[in-house]
Amino acid sequence: MNEILEGYIEDLKYNLMSLNEALMEMEKGNTRNDVINTVFRVAHTIKGNSAAMEFYNIEKVTHKMEDLLQEVRSGQRVLTDEIINILYSFHDFMEDCLTFINKDKCDKNIVITEIVEGLIKILTGNAPYIDESSENNNKHDEILSKLEEFKSDTELWNRILENFNRGFIPYWIEVTIDEKCVMKSIRTWLIFEVASAYGSIISSVPKCPSEEELGSDEEFIINNNSISFLIVTDKDVDLLINELFNTSEVTKVKKQEIVIDLIKQELEGSKKENEVTIDEKANASNSQNIKQSPSSEKQAENFIRIPVLKVDGLMDMLGELLILNSQFEQQISEAFGRNSAMMNNLSRSSKLIKEIQASSMSLRMIEIKPTLHRLHRVARDTAAELNKKISIIIEGEETEIDRSAAEKIFDPLMHLVRNAVSHGIEEEEERIKAGKKIEGTIKIKAYSKRDSVYVEVSDDGKGINTQKILKKALALNMAEENKVYSEEEIIKFIFKPGFSTQEVVNNISGRGVGMNVVEEVISHLGGKIDVVNVLGEGCAFTVKIPMNLAVMNGTIIEAAGGRYIIPTLFIKEFFIVDKSNLVSIQNKTEALLIRNNVISVVDVPKMFNIPESDTLHNLREVVILEMDQKLLAFPVDRIIARQEIVSKPLESEFSSISYASGAAILGDGRVSLILDVEEMFKM
Repeated sequence: MNEILEGYIEDLKYNLMSLNEALMEMEKGNTRNDVINTVFRVAHTIKGNSAAMEFYNIEKVTHKMEDLLQEVRSGQRVLTDEIINILYSFHDFMEDCLTFINKDKCDKNIVITEIVEGLIKILTGNAPYIDESSENNNKHDEILSKLEEFKSDTELWNRILENFNRGFIPYWIEVTIDEKCVMKSIRTWLIFEVASAYGSIISSVPKCPSEEELGSDEEFIINNNSISFLIVTDKDVDLLINELFNTSEVTKVKKQEIVIDLIKQELEGSKKENEVTIDEKANASNSQNIKQSPSSEKQAENFIRIPVLKVDGLMDMLGELLILNSQFEQQISEAFGRNSAMMNNLSRSSKLIKEIQASSMSLRMIEIKPTLHRLHRVARDTAAELNKKISIIIEGEETEIDRSAAEKIFDPLMHLVRNAVSHGIEEEEERIKAGKKIEGTIKIKAYSKRDSVYVEVSDDGKGINTQKILKKALALNMAEENKVYSEEEIIKFIFKPGFSTQEVVNNISGRGVGMNVVEEVISHLGGKIDVVNVLGEGCAFTVKIPMNLAVMNGTIIEAAGGRYIIPTLFIKEFFIVDKSNLVSIQNKTEALLIRNNVISVVDVPKMFNIPESDTLHNLREVVILEMDQKLLAFPVDRIIARQEIVSKPLESEFSSISYASGAAILGDGRVSLILDVEEMFKM
């Protein structure tokens, strides 16, 4: 992919983000001029860049969109829900175009009929639009024969190309007037006057009547009552056709877009050297147009585009360098002692590596705003499909997240949002009976805490009926008949593959795969998902994932005969236990009394599934863990060191190890599991 095309794609992505933000503001009722101008600016920029890249299908659509927005800007047209919906359709169309362009490097395979038909319908209210350009490849001889009517030559073709490169589309238009027309010269002059208001007529048959010929049909001759002309225009040609057709004594109007590729083929066959010159000018114009687009120019001042693969490669190399540095530290410490000059130099290099690593990690961090805005669209479309009224609240757009996590987290969040609208928000009659507003509320909130990113999807709907869930789980043989389940255990059934309470399968839910996908993806990212449910009031799903998926600060400890890593951010303090601190029940130490706080002790043998030992009776050292203002004591045999580690996710074969969230390579080359502190608190 060449640099110009890459620039076009990046610029298009940026403009689509701006468009989506503006559409969200419009839907909230914000119709300030700056919001409308933003949408217009986006359409204008995409049109100009697409024309420069010779993406004529995209240029045609954005041109019509620009005409519609111009009417809204000038006050000629009121911004309605119909217009907002067509703007959303335009946004979707452009996202589809990105897929085609990435694959084909052109837009020839993009079907524009539906979107253009919708725009034309709003603009003129006329009959459905027929895209004649799709048949142009089969009309080579016909178009060239039409050009012959204008005594086409290389000079004229070059004029068409030059205008096209400036954004003006060429059309051949044929107007038939009533054979009973008395003053054909005046009628012809009026037709040319109408056409001139839309563009430049570069050739015509017959020529526009002179002053002497006006009113004198004897001197002015029209063959077959037909007037043909070539026009180049940057306006909506269908509006011109409509106006010509409504002109008095005009019986028929026909248009045909001139395919530029045909002109180029003729030029190549006749004057190849001249064609090369034209192409060079066009390419220079293309580069200039893209670089001069407002958004690109603004971005170029403050940003450098770097391929993601380069950043990922840098992070991987820094991770390996960090592991190597840890190995050097351990070897030098053992050989020369921790106070040697070599160790001091190594400590300085270690500090520098960590600073470089922190800067490099920031390159991978992006705002979660684009993801949240896409979720807004998902909620809106789902509500429209189910004919439900909802308001959508988004908070925490500025929260930063690892780029790769932002891409992977969208699908599970999308399922949560769709489920909130489909299962959570009740029908209008049900909400009225419950004393709620007819309009349901979906809230999507993002925030960061302790090196983790949280995204909460909540609704004010009916909540989860756990009895209904349990009944369905029993029917599907997922639950045991005589077992008593807690509410938390019952809710976990919704994440089982094949589980769904939807009686009828539809486009939104009912197949029992959505929530299972949610849990699988989040777990693979090293994250967790929590559910807070209040029957009759609503439900909240909170997704927690690491802010950075690569590096973390960990404390290496020895426990139950093995080495493990505890994320340092969860450690409150290290404590040496005295007999006075022990709180025993039935001769078993289950808690510690530390500064008037009773702190539960983790049952290490049970957690690691190893035989019982005297560990809890001979408690000596513990690590006090803190999470959400709760404390927990984890017994350890020895505290070894604290260091930066490169976290690696566990493969699916180790999914049964619930107490571990990942693994890392230590300085001595051994692999250690990273303990899941959140899971410990649940235990």
